[in-house]
Amino acid sequence: MIQKFTLLLLLTIPSIFLAQDKRATLTAEKEGKRIELIAENHTADTLNIFLIVFAEGFRRTGSRPIIEDLLPNSKTTLKTLIEIEGKPSSYTYEFVVNGKKSNIWADVTKSDLDIERFLEGRIAIFTKKGCDKCELLISKLDAAHISAKEFDLDDDALAEIRFNTFIEKYLGNDRKVTYPVIWNRDHILFGYQNITLLMQKLND
Repeated sequence: MIQKFTLLLLLTIPSIFLAQDKRATLTAEKEGKRIELIAENHTADTLNIFLIVFAEGFRRTGSRPIIEDLLPNSKTTLKTLIEIEGKPSSYTYEFVVNGKKSNIWADVTKSDLDIERFLEGRIAIFTKKGCDKCELLISKLDAAHISAKEFDLDDDALAEIRFNTFIEKYLGNDRKVTYPVIWNRDHILFGYQNITLLMQKLND
C-alpha cells in the first residue's frame, strides 16, 4: 500500500515529523538556517522511497525527484535546505514509500508534478548543461538573495517533457527556445543580453 503526503510548512522548531507510516518516517531537523530532511526505515526490509521538494525562501534548490533505497533500520539525509536571511521560508513536498522498485513513480510524477502548478507568482529558471548564461544567472540570483526555482532539464527528463508542453501551450511549437528560460512571476523571458538589466527586472 502506498501512502502519499503533501504539506505546506513554516518550520520554526528544531525537529518535526513531516510524514509517517508504519514503515518509514520523514523528519525535518532544523539548526540555525539549515534544515535537513531525513528519512528513516523502521523495518527489516529495504524500502524504495520517492521525495520531491519545492521550496520558497531558501538558497538554490533544485526540484529533481529523489528516488532512493533505504536500507533496513537505517536513517539517511535526503535533502538539505538553507534559508535566505530576511525572507519567509516554506516548502511543499511529496514523500512516498513503496516496498520495492516499480513504475509507480512514473504514475506519481505524471499525476502530481505539473510545472505550471508551481509557477504562479514565482521566479523559475529552466537551465541546460553547458549553458554559461544559465550558470551566471543562478550565481547572480544567489548573491542577490532572490528566491528562484531551478529546473535542470538535462537532469530531469520529466521536467523537460512538462516544460516543452508548457512552452507549446503558451507560445506554440514554432518558438525557438534560448536558455536560460526565465519565468518572471507572470510572464516568460528567453535568455538575456544584459545580466544587469535582467536582474533589475527580476528585482521589481
